Amino acid sequence: MIPFLKFSIQDLGSYSVPQEGFPVKLNQNESPFDIPSEIKQEIWHRFQKDEWSRYPTEGPEDLLDALSQYAGYPKEGILPGNGSNELIQTTMIGALNPGDGMLIIRPGFSVYPRLAKIFNVELFQIFLNQNLQFEEAEILNTLRDKSVQMILIDSPNNPTGALLKLSTIEKILTVFNGLFVLDEAYFEFSQTTAKKLIDTHQNLVILRTLSKGFSLAGLRLGYLLGRPKVVSELKKAKLPFSVNRFSQVAATVLFAHSKIILNNVAFIKKERERLFAEMAKISGIKPYPSEANFILFETTEKPVQHIFEQLKSQGILIRDVSYYPKLEKALRVTIGKPEENDRFLDALRKILQG
Repeated sequence: MIPFLKFSIQDLGSYSVPQEGFPVKLNQNESPFDIPSEIKQEIWHRFQKDEWSRYPTEGPEDLLDALSQYAGYPKEGILPGNGSNELIQTTMIGALNPGDGMLIIRPGFSVYPRLAKIFNVELFQIFLNQNLQFEEAEILNTLRDKSVQMILIDSPNNPTGALLKLSTIEKILTVFNGLFVLDEAYFEFSQTTAKKLIDTHQNLVILRTLSKGFSLAGLRLGYLLGRPKVVSELKKAKLPFSVNRFSQVAATVLFAHSKIILNNVAFIKKERERLFAEMAKISGIKPYPSEANFILFETTEKPVQHIFEQLKSQGILIRDVSYYPKLEKALRVTIGKPEENDRFLDALRKILQG
């Protein structure tokens, strides 16, 4: 152990996800569609006009106006961040002291418990039920019986694709006075949001990202929606100048072409339904319905690692989530282009028949 570094850091494993070397990469819930070259050229043309020697603007009006128009929300209540991961960290810094309680759902986004350990936060973990759906009663009972200062939930859930019902969110807000952070990273694919509840509940903030539906995973940009006063206070907990000017320009230009991006989203959703229908026909696996851009499936015959490694050997990388609680027999596949999905299906059928 290194004596001058926190034990909570050294006790963590490295956060590492394979990213290169596979012709079919379906493991990180990225969009399979890159930004069109003509839009890239427009972004570059605009960025070249900026002074690179200057710090980026903290509250860029062009980006905030674009976000406001897209999200249908006042720009005074929007906080951009260097990916939604930074905003997750910002909300925890803003709401939690060491030893405070935070409620999360398991299985769920792996960054949540990781940050909780770093910040020395007590975790209250609510597990999905046997159908991998949210347990409303368990959440409400925990809020009643435990000292919880913050709730952090992703909906749709990653890695299952399950949605938290709006009626459940309303019930939670009725009994909970701490900060409720609802991570809507996959909003473009679910088209379900609790945004309207911010008007009546100042303790609700919503996180979104441009990494999934908007094809900007490589540029790291997310945003938070909340009451203007709450956003103003949370901004104090975020590092200054964290959103670089290139990402600001790229997002602003991209929102001007949002029709192209949302057409891609609609295509991915159709592919999701096609892929699910085909997977449901395959003996030896059980796919779960999803409101995101991925499908979770359980193996019912062959071992998880056998399927995962066989796919890798054929150049197809998906996500092994069998180390998540309640998912000992599960894998997750991102929705790719039709030809990528077909290659995955063909390989999966042969592996299960072998």
